[in-house]
Amino acid sequence: MAVVAATRDPRAAGYVTLTVTLALIALLIGQPILLAGAAPFVVALVRGLADQRPTHIDLVAAASTFSPLEGDRVTVTLRFTRRPTQLANVHVSLASLWAEPQPADLTWAIAPGDELVEITFTVVAKAWGRTGLGDIVIDLTTPGGLVHWELSSTPTVSFRVLPPPERVRELLPPPISHSSIGQHVSRMVGDGYDFAELRPYANGDRLRDINWRASARFDSPQVNRRHPERNGDVMLLLDTFADATGTHSETMQAVLGRAGRAAWSIAQLHFNAQDRVGLAARGRVVRQLRIGGGDRSRYTLLETLLSIGGQVAGSDGLPDIPRRGTIPQTALVVALTPLIDVRMVNELLALRGSGHRLVVVVVEVMDLLPEATSAADQMARRLYASQLQLQRDRISSEGIPLTLWRDDSSLSQVVGSLRNLQRARLVRR
Repeated sequence: MAVVAATRDPRAAGYVTLTVTLALIALLIGQPILLAGAAPFVVALVRGLADQRPTHIDLVAAASTFSPLEGDRVTVTLRFTRRPTQLANVHVSLASLWAEPQPADLTWAIAPGDELVEITFTVVAKAWGRTGLGDIVIDLTTPGGLVHWELSSTPTVSFRVLPPPERVRELLPPPISHSSIGQHVSRMVGDGYDFAELRPYANGDRLRDINWRASARFDSPQVNRRHPERNGDVMLLLDTFADATGTHSETMQAVLGRAGRAAWSIAQLHFNAQDRVGLAARGRVVRQLRIGGGDRSRYTLLETLLSIGGQVAGSDGLPDIPRRGTIPQTALVVALTPLIDVRMVNELLALRGSGHRLVVVVVEVMDLLPEATSAADQMARRLYASQLQLQRDRISSEGIPLTLWRDDSSLSQVVGSLRNLQRARLVRR
């Protein structure tokens, strides 16, 4: 609950000045009838300035869901308190990930009445990411409008706008998997890494498996037991570099939206196959999420994607962050990029040169550009398309499997194409 002090409208000073002026003129010229002209202003001042006490505004925001899918409609309810004699003007400025409904009108004028005011409206989630609702301004006034109580607030509600799932049925085969029981046949023999349980030490146990902290707590040697590895490693490489303007334009946000949806869909499929999945974001937003499996890693990866989407949508001058982690040599790297920035191309070539197994999903950007309206625009589009094609040719010439993904493409076909390209590269070797 916020306590808001009253502020006087500038008109109040004008009314006082006009009333005093009319009274002086009436006295100077001896015409009391002029005082009748000042009477309405006196009434307005008495009525409008009668209540100047601080007011309590208790604002609460609720929603039909806090985890909508991209494109879903969300019903939002705002509730706040006021004094029954106060008029209320409410304006909502939505956060960047929301689209206003049609007609777009998020301003309300509410007459005096009930102490509890409730407003319900609908918004559309236009892009995935983590976001709030936006800024809300509540302006309470007296009937005469000479006293205002204004509250500017940002509700603490948080939304997780999820990318819609794409149907993918084919797995991308990792270079090395860790068991003959799982989805992929293993070429390695060894113990697992994921903790399973503690048990007392027995003859034959290795000293490296002793959990010294647990042993001290139980006052007897305790040994870690681990789940055997039955999966492959997949690292998703997400391109978050900016465009030529130095910021993330609406076009680049749409490209990142496509890449994020593809990343989440591929990750879900491999998580369901008990594979271990990680995430590396390179560009203006840098993240490194180590490879892991299970529900915890699934939720952590989703939260990281949502954080990246929300940060890119709300950043105008976000600086480059050079700090980054390493990508495991045993992981299959799936890069999702429009190949606009040459630094990303160099990153992919460096990964290839260091011996990483790599496939590239090129996110189409040409269909997201504005329509050409002149011959110069058409020439610029052709030059831009030629530049993108040169970058793709650089990637393909190094033997890296590459496929193009548009909105009218099926992600399942893209993954199948990558599998075929991987097999073809192995046969050529």
